[in-house]
Amino acid sequence: MNAKPLLSLLSGLGFLALAALDTTAMEHYYLTDLGPINSASQIARSINRNGLVLIGHRLDDPLGGSLLFDGTNRYDLWDLVGREKQFEAFDLNDEGIIVGRAVFGTERHAVALIKARPEDRFGTVMVELDQTTNSVAISINNDNQIIGWRTGVDKYLVAFRGSLTGAQLNLPENFFPERIGPGGHIVGSVLPVGGGAAHAAVYWFGGSIQDLGGLPDPLKGSRGLAWNLTPRLGSAVGGGGVRLAPTFVGLSESDTRYKHAFLWDVDSWQDLDVVPHPEREGSTEARGINSRGEIVGIVQPLGSHACIFRGGVVINLNFAFPKGIFIHGMHGWTLQTADAINDLGQIAGWGNKSASDVRAYMITPVRPFIERGGSSVSISWPALLEGFSLESTDSLSATASWQPVTNAPTQRGTFKTITLEVEPSDRARFFRLVGQ
Repeated sequence: MNAKPLLSLLSGLGFLALAALDTTAMEHYYLTDLGPINSASQIARSINRNGLVLIGHRLDDPLGGSLLFDGTNRYDLWDLVGREKQFEAFDLNDEGIIVGRAVFGTERHAVALIKARPEDRFGTVMVELDQTTNSVAISINNDNQIIGWRTGVDKYLVAFRGSLTGAQLNLPENFFPERIGPGGHIVGSVLPVGGGAAHAAVYWFGGSIQDLGGLPDPLKGSRGLAWNLTPRLGSAVGGGGVRLAPTFVGLSESDTRYKHAFLWDVDSWQDLDVVPHPEREGSTEARGINSRGEIVGIVQPLGSHACIFRGGVVINLNFAFPKGIFIHGMHGWTLQTADAINDLGQIAGWGNKSASDVRAYMITPVRPFIERGGSSVSISWPALLEGFSLESTDSLSATASWQPVTNAPTQRGTFKTITLEVEPSDRARFFRLVGQ
């Protein structure tokens, strides 16, 4: 059967912003094999809005190099900046600026790879961010604000916040940041004064740490680690206004056996894993969240498997068909991790095609996305979805007439885009992708 699926998510404009998602329909994703990675200890550190996937490794792992994938090409960042620099990459923003650390003499300094030209898709020119001590830049947001750590004279760690051009600001000594999001919100963990292994999930904004308190049952554990965050409109304050509150995901670890995924959203904890551990004999970790609130991570029933968290249900991506998700190109794969997700719903991680063949992957949902700009609207979809065309209608009734959008798409990065003028009479229009 060669027919490709219709899209069930219909995006609108005008007075009707978004139509409902048909939850009875099958969701379709396409898997892209990004090629081999250096070791299974590496993780997908980030996937940006342009579909660039950054593969790195954990701070406490041996050097394994850093790789960048654009859906077509695979780049070894050691080769791009010089292998003697042993560049370790930890984050990537939508502009394509990459941050991490590199070797300078006997030390490692926080660095950023910036673009030599505006039209470049990602950075290749190295800039030192900290020249005084051993340091690492671990996260960058789309405002080019950067957070990281440095080792002081007495070998303690100090967190810093800076930018490509501005001065640095030291964060509290016992605060360990993981990610900086829009608006400068920082999420991480804190060590108790006087030492100890316990962590508490916190976020820092505007000069102070907000301790979110102990994790509630069943999330109580010896530590709570925050991995990733996105801003969402929070609860009403004052005269009925709204505030931008960080939403973030992470894990609680009660012992060496079990980890438990959680979400902090609008001033409350949410349990992402409602199946009791004794029943499943495994753990969950939430590793990535996007602005749509889609969450990905790891479930460990028997080893590590990539998963999506939805409504208290953990969906193993290797067995997702009964849950309404079909991934084209999955034959022969075992998806081990889902480490990052961008605002388009693209998911990145690594998996195996055999016991010795460790490879990075990206799965892309069959869905368009819409951006408004003045009197025009741009509808885009991943270029790798070959054979799809765009249709529109002004009604979602049972007798709605879907018509082809005749404008020719243009290539923008890894996406095809059609830009349309919004007419005053357009009270609502809806779009879908249809495969031939």
